[in-house]
Amino acid sequence: MENVLYHYTNSQALTNILNTGLLRATHARYFADASDCRHAIEVARQLEPKLKSYKIFNSLENCIINNPRYVISLSKNENDPYLWDNYGQKGHGACIVIDSNKLRELKPNGIWDEIICCYDQDYQVAQLKEIIPNLINCDSSIEFSSMNKFWELCMTSKDIQYAKESEIRKIFTPQKQQYIDNCSKNEQISDEVEIFNRDLNIGIEPHYFDEKMRPFMNLQIKDAIKEVMFGQHFKFTLPYLRFLESQYTIRQLGADKYYS
Repeated sequence: MENVLYHYTNSQALTNILNTGLLRATHARYFADASDCRHAIEVARQLEPKLKSYKIFNSLENCIINNPRYVISLSKNENDPYLWDNYGQKGHGACIVIDSNKLRELKPNGIWDEIICCYDQDYQVAQLKEIIPNLINCDSSIEFSSMNKFWELCMTSKDIQYAKESEIRKIFTPQKQQYIDNCSKNEQISDEVEIFNRDLNIGIEPHYFDEKMRPFMNLQIKDAIKEVMFGQHFKFTLPYLRFLESQYTIRQLGADKYYS
């Protein structure tokens, strides 16, 4: 069965994605939204005040550093008013329809995982109660398997106020050998990559930096794009419209469909 997901974005980001076929995946260690990574930690601290914040954050970072991961945020909601307003530039942006199965096939030199965000606090509490004893009892270091599970809870758990997003995260874990091979072809690039990663301690994969200096990878998704739905206020120029029609299946939503 086809697994279709949706990525709502603004017009500027959309142009970059469609012109290059690349979608940005942010390094998990630098995920920006506090609700994305810290909600589970805050719930855990409410359950057990003995938890030391610095210990949790340090161990969580070590877990991510040892196994670098990159995150793409998607949704299972098609043509959703809330997502159009908050991420689709109030109809001036677009929604990229992605075939999740093809996305997984497009990057063979790595592993794709799919995490469905959970907004149910009762479930979050139940899961954390199983992990918290391991987090407290470890003195100098926390068991890696426990931190792995805790990391997944941090990436899964979100506050109920964001439930309308119905967010699904595609997590890409690169295989390091492919980057060694690619970088060895260019000595200068290889040296720069080594310096960046040595200073930031984020593994050996080459990466770029966004406007907030967060490392990210560009992942090729062009063949996984099924369709591009443009908001009712998106402005086309005729040449750009012809370019899009030659590359993608496109659809512009009318006023009667924008808020379905």
